[in-house]
Amino acid sequence: MSIVTHALEVNSTEEKKPSLSEILKAEEAELKAKRKAEKAKKKGIHTCIDTSGITYDETDEEYISKLDELMRNTDLVMLDLKHVDSEKHKELTGHTNENVLAFARYLEQKNVPTWIRHVVVEGYTDDESDLFALGEFIGTLKNIKALDVLPYHTMGAAKYKEMGIKYRLEGVPALSKTAAAQAKARILEGIRKAREK
Repeated sequence: MSIVTHALEVNSTEEKKPSLSEILKAEEAELKAKRKAEKAKKKGIHTCIDTSGITYDETDEEYISKLDELMRNTDLVMLDLKHVDSEKHKELTGHTNENVLAFARYLEQKNVPTWIRHVVVEGYTDDESDLFALGEFIGTLKNIKALDVLPYHTMGAAKYKEMGIKYRLEGVPALSKTAAAQAKARILEGIRKAREK
């Protein structure tokens, strides 16, 4: 199974399963992306993958083999860590975070430079103890090159509506940059504590 086909299956719902046409297009796109990444690497062009890591599956040997190959041609992974608490992550995204956190540890094991992004959403990802715990987790990873803590904005709502997907954050207000900066300070406290150990 290709990485993209695996992603389609993980992100499908009972109401919206991928069609054979979507799967074939996705696999073709994956092959093209793989070739382009290999060519870019040979030419010295910086390559970056932007992901939430939700599709990571350490039990699928074929998937891991393809992922290993992809990581050999990847200079940076931008990894969205939506929530450190698995149940709260599921409430927010519809999936637990076990695969996401395992993917972060995989990236560390492969020594792939990683840039962490966390979006602060009022009432979902702004709890101080969760932010500190997120920092403690990030602090255990030795391959982290940057941390962005971003304020939630509502621009994604229209995209979800257009795609016919329920927007879980309907009605949640945008967050101020000041609140995001305070959240980042709390995450950094957690990172420092983890690295003191």
